[in-house]
Amino acid sequence: MNPRLFCRERSFHKALLLTYSFDPVFFEQIVLPDLWAGRASDILVIGDRDLVQTAIKDAVGRLWHLGKRYVLGGAAHAGSFHPKVLLRIGATEGAVMIGSGNLTSCGWGGNKELGCAWLFGPNHVDKGAWLPAFLDEVSSWCAGDLERDSVRRMKDVAWL
Repeated sequence: MNPRLFCRERSFHKALLLTYSFDPVFFEQIVLPDLWAGRASDILVIGDRDLVQTAIKDAVGRLWHLGKRYVLGGAAHAGSFHPKVLLRIGATEGAVMIGSGNLTSCGWGGNKELGCAWLFGPNHVDKGAWLPAFLDEVSSWCAGDLERDSVRRMKDVAWL
């Protein structure tokens, strides 16, 4: 599954991206426009705290949308934060992609990575019963109120 095509799917207005390493310039130039093409407007990225802090310092002066068009958090987690999950939630269903690629240019095309994606919700085999518990766990990794508020909004869909 191509993560860029996954991000461009048009029926999902909320997006959660979990990653180990994060390239904020790549994210703003490639991933964010793909999410916007897919009509995502409520976007939360959580990465490994140490790697996110280093990446933001390295990108000072080159980020235009951080805190305005997406929320970025470093996971409040002991040890390395290593999940790679893209979650999209819409008014009637959701989609999830899990794989081995980080939110970097190498993780999205430069390396050989593995991933799979599926739809879930009331009209699918996977009804999404796992989603509330998963979002509760994600919320426990959030270091601040902005991140937790984003997770709360992801739960705010009628079909859940």
